[in-house]
Amino acid sequence: MAQLGAHALGVPRDLVELVNADTGQTPDSGVQGASRATYWVGNAVSGAARTLRDNINGTVAELIDCDPAELVISGKEIVSSQQPDKRMALEAVASLFDELEKPRKVAEFFDPSHLFPPETRPRYTPHFVTGAHLAEVLVDTQTGQVQVTRFVAVHDAGKVINLAGAEGQVEGAVLMGIGAALKEEYLPNITTGFRDYILPMVNEIPEIKTIFVEVPSYQGPLGAKGLGETAMLPSTPAVINAISRAIGVRLRQIPATPERIIRQLIDLDQSHTLGNRRVE
Repeated sequence: MAQLGAHALGVPRDLVELVNADTGQTPDSGVQGASRATYWVGNAVSGAARTLRDNINGTVAELIDCDPAELVISGKEIVSSQQPDKRMALEAVASLFDELEKPRKVAEFFDPSHLFPPETRPRYTPHFVTGAHLAEVLVDTQTGQVQVTRFVAVHDAGKVINLAGAEGQVEGAVLMGIGAALKEEYLPNITTGFRDYILPMVNEIPEIKTIFVEVPSYQGPLGAKGLGETAMLPSTPAVINAISRAIGVRLRQIPATPERIIRQLIDLDQSHTLGNRRVE
């Protein structure tokens, strides 16, 4: 959000501070999360930043006697593109707004419902995202132990705003999916804490390759779409499908613990399958 705001405002990223969960600073806008956050909140942030930029340009233009349209923010200054000698430091602008008793706060609401004809609702949503995951597993059919050896995650998140953040989102989500596929299970009155709720260990993290297919959204901020729960949801089925293909038995319960894998092999008379199989 800070990057989107900085881009729309035209200032360096380090001049934008993101304030979280402060009802004194932000109006009530309801809940926006998951894969909708970048699309909905990003558009609102960009719109607010553009409004603030226009307010700043209009005020500065009056003082330095130029057309607001020719003002650009360069570094930490506002400069006239036609008359470079006419400029003002951004720090001075903040004080100027106080002196002139002009509001420094703007609010922007973004509701995409007006962008689509009523007959398309609710069948069409503007914040859709897509992805595909591929898991490679090594299954010991004598012990039921499973090792995820490689993982490939491909996502169309539109224009990726923050590459490092997007890669971290996918990698963390993949690990969540692996945990759900192999280890994590809540049993009432039995699972009482993290001692009983087993998570993947660091040494169980596979090689993860993340690929972004950037197809920009014409409605998203800077062409972005989103990258929320879609990064996690395909992970568990990918692992379970790989295990099922490796042992020749369709698993229909998660997590795929060694005990459940062996039970499936025995029940379907597959216990003669010895050794290891590696599949994708």
